[in-house]
Amino acid sequence: MRKSETSNSNDGPSYQAPRYRPNVPAAVVCALLGAYLTSALVAYDPAQSKFHTSNPVLKNPMGWIGAETVHGLLLGVGVSTWLIPAFLIWLLVVSVRSSKHLTGTRIIAMIIAIASSASLATMAMDARSDYFPAGAGGLTVAAFFAVWALAMLA
Repeated sequence: MRKSETSNSNDGPSYQAPRYRPNVPAAVVCALLGAYLTSALVAYDPAQSKFHTSNPVLKNPMGWIGAETVHGLLLGVGVSTWLIPAFLIWLLVVSVRSSKHLTGTRIIAMIIAIASSASLATMAMDARSDYFPAGAGGLTVAAFFAVWALAMLA
């Protein structure tokens, strides 16, 4: 019988990397905010907001806070509002599976992605409606272009 080349019977590496514990508080916050915002977005109708009428006749299942939050987000970032719940659910997955990767740079990248998609939505379609009061890109794009114009003048 042939002698083995090594006396180590383990097939894996000799050192196991440390496993990071899940970031439970971040996971809970992301899960609650993601579920709340998703339900408020799905059930949103412009007639639920006090911006359109002083006495809204329709009710959002998430209450007046949900309706006003969605209205503010649609006014601010337009179509990109739909990315926010997706990013919150993704942050939930990251905080549970590999909490080491839940960093500020990832969140900043998500904010940049939301602003960029708002700009792209403005270029693709700029239709103002009750659902998108400031257009498909929202006021974020208008503020960005105003800052850009001021910088070009300086």
